[in-house]
Amino acid sequence: MTDTTTSQSPHARRSPWTRGLSATLAITLIGASLGSTTAAIAQQKPAPAKSAAPTVAPKAASSAKAATSAKAEKKKTPPKDPKKEAGVHFKKGEDLFKKKQFKESKAEYEEAEELFPGATPKYWIARNAEELGEYAEAAAWYDKAIELGKLKPETQKDAQDRVAALKAKPAKVKVTSDPPGAVIIVDGKAIPEKTPTDVELAPGKHKIALSADKKKPFEREVDVVPFKGAELVATLEAVPEPPPPTTAPPAVIATTGPANPGTALPPGQDDVRMRRDNTWVYVTGAAAIVGLGVGTFFGVKALSNKSDYDKNPTQDLHDTGTRNALISDMGFGIGVTLAITSAVLFFTAPAGEPAKKAAGLTVTPVAAPGAGGIGFAGAQASFHF
Repeated sequence: MTDTTTSQSPHARRSPWTRGLSATLAITLIGASLGSTTAAIAQQKPAPAKSAAPTVAPKAASSAKAATSAKAEKKKTPPKDPKKEAGVHFKKGEDLFKKKQFKESKAEYEEAEELFPGATPKYWIARNAEELGEYAEAAAWYDKAIELGKLKPETQKDAQDRVAALKAKPAKVKVTSDPPGAVIIVDGKAIPEKTPTDVELAPGKHKIALSADKKKPFEREVDVVPFKGAELVATLEAVPEPPPPTTAPPAVIATTGPANPGTALPPGQDDVRMRRDNTWVYVTGAAAIVGLGVGTFFGVKALSNKSDYDKNPTQDLHDTGTRNALISDMGFGIGVTLAITSAVLFFTAPAGEPAKKAAGLTVTPVAAPGAGGIGFAGAQASFHF
């Protein structure tokens, strides 16, 4: 019986592990040979042309990608103790704020707010936003912190004062007009700038007027919103051209006498002289004189009756004296009233119509002891007592 062990070749007597190691070494040598051949070929090829556009450095790109991946992974995997983790970010934000690194401080407070929301991180986010000039965002965070009502009293008061001051800051109002170059008047006061321009106004309602040469005045009320401002666009209308002047007819000039005083007017022709119509002035004046005359006449008689009555008191003298005194009083009353009426008519009477030269009306008051009357155009009416 032949021994199979001694009859086999040395390769056949190797163990499986030895055979695997040999195969691995062979593959490695072949790969190295192929790699050096590829490198030699690559060195013979011309270098590629440089691109005009800048390329991102692989290291920076990989760093940004790693940071984004880490942040996304962090959001996917919440911390075991969010409050403790928020406290760490809060402390970092506090230190950065003291160093006036407001952007970085704001980011830390935002992390703290995201992990463990509260009034205090909201307040500090607002403080950083205010320092960065992000006033609208700061006011929004202040409002959120105030609404929670969990800030310390002094911090709550500070937040209220700060948000009130932010909301009172002037905002830009964009004013444009067609055509441009109009004068801007805000709340009754003109400003140096002309359209188009931006005007900073306090939040609230304001009246803005625009004026330009040969354009109609324009006025509009605008409501300025905090942090947003407002916009005013105006189209100025042209002022219509005035109508051409019309030729007025020649004015008639009134004269105080005929055009030619030396020439007599034909019979029946009107005199162009304008007279004041004083007819009723004369009538009431004459009647006033009559009334005063009557009052005087019966007044004298009443005094005579009184003298006789004092000497010889009788009932007839008493009755006669009383009647005469009454008539006297009535006469004086009517006379004074008509005199006042005559004066009023004299000072307020309008100019009359052109008078006839050939015909006229003459009123003549007549007064004499014991008599009175009025005369019209030569006729006289008299009253005797």
